[in-house]
Amino acid sequence: NPYARKKLINVINGKDGEFISVIHKSSYICETAKIGMGVVIAAFSTISDNDKLGDYIFINSMVAIGHDAMVGDYSCMMSHVNITGKCIVGKNTYWGSGSRILPNGKVEDNAFIGAGSVVLKKVKTNKKVLGLILGGLMSISLVGCSNTDKAEELILENVENTLQANFHYAEKHTILP
Repeated sequence: NPYARKKLINVINGKDGEFISVIHKSSYICETAKIGMGVVIAAFSTISDNDKLGDYIFINSMVAIGHDAMVGDYSCMMSHVNITGKCIVGKNTYWGSGSRILPNGKVEDNAFIGAGSVVLKKVKTNKKVLGLILGGLMSISLVGCSNTDKAEELILENVENTLQANFHYAEKHTILP
């Protein structure tokens, strides 16, 4: 949780505490990457060419951050997160296990990306998303939806509405569940 980490870090900093970055020996950090203060990088993670990581970021095991990406302070990434090339990730973001963002994508400050989610373009500030996120085109957010049948219905309805509104050929095809 980025907010709990930030609160604890502020208490420690307020008492003249000092932080170091901790990087597991099995992780690969490209020599051109820049890593901030108090960053934790767990086992088998990869930080690529020209990446810029802010301060107090937590990167769990098997996370890959592609070339020329930027990650803001206090962000937390659970295992198997994939931040691809040239992405911009804001401050205080949370990434659930197995989530990913495609090249040139952007996730703004305080965003929550649910486990297994795929960000194709952009997630705005303070948004909580889960599923397939297409930025301005479509966003499927099911946080707090405990009924799987209703969740599936919402996804199909959102996809069909988006296709019909944005693609002229969508009216000629049926979207199957």
